[in-house]
Amino acid sequence: MCQELPTFDYKDHWQEEEIVLERSSNDNDTSLGFRIAGGNDQPFVENFTSIIVIHITENGLVDRDGRLKLYDIILRVNGVDYSNIKHQTAVRILKMSRNIVQLLIRRLVPQLIEVIELKYSNGN
Repeated sequence: MCQELPTFDYKDHWQEEEIVLERSSNDNDTSLGFRIAGGNDQPFVENFTSIIVIHITENGLVDRDGRLKLYDIILRVNGVDYSNIKHQTAVRILKMSRNIVQLLIRRLVPQLIEVIELKYSNGN
């Protein structure tokens, strides 16, 4: 008897989200409040050139906003494609962005797990 092996579509494990951040014009801190790693010239890990969020500054803009998460992959910033970009170019684009910063990110979404409650009856 031959059973078919299950196939998985891992595209279902990823979620894309657009995040619009707004810097306060009366705030002296112009930082977005996060650091990135990666790029086609500085892979975060071997053969992984995506730009990812590696640090979120406590009480910084991104931390207060709450939508950008650690290890999110940045796909686009203000319409600029980040899929094949040098690290310093990615940093420069983020630093040069004005008060409004539009990010398109991708993140791994955990599979939904259903909680089942079991009751022990001790044979009664």
